[in-house]
Amino acid sequence: MISTHVSAMARACVTVCTCESPMAHARVNVCITGGVRQAQEALERAIKSADAGAIVKAMREHAANAAIQRKGCEALRSLAAKSAENKILIAQVGGIEALVTAMQGHATDPGVQEWACRALVNLTVNNAENQVKFRGLGAEEQVRRAMAAANATEKTKEKGQKLLDRLAQC
Repeated sequence: MISTHVSAMARACVTVCTCESPMAHARVNVCITGGVRQAQEALERAIKSADAGAIVKAMREHAANAAIQRKGCEALRSLAAKSAENKILIAQVGGIEALVTAMQGHATDPGVQEWACRALVNLTVNNAENQVKFRGLGAEEQVRRAMAAANATEKTKEKGQKLLDRLAQC
């Protein structure tokens, strides 16, 4: 019997049992005991408290979860729109990197692509430092891919173009 625990929070486990009888069989059980639900609840608390650091942390810890990435992108967009101070704070806690990573990790998810583009537009408006940071990540190509995707939303195309136009001016 093999038992593997993937993450303390997700508490995902895989059990494989094999035997060598003529009727050999393999049994695989995968159980996830509330890890995703806990992560979503933690993200909701971070959003309610407007805690950019906790939002970015949730995005990093659950990079494979498109729903958490999408919700995190939405939350960072909203925070960035509220104040210049929030734009600085989001960049300081790694928000720009988290958004670009979400786009790269979920290239086929139109929701992640749209909300990441929207967040990046808000983070780069009237903030030259964030524009430089975004360009330094080589993220312009990711935005172009998002805009060109067959399932790209109109908002992804609109906000992506706005972002690329803004960066061309700096």
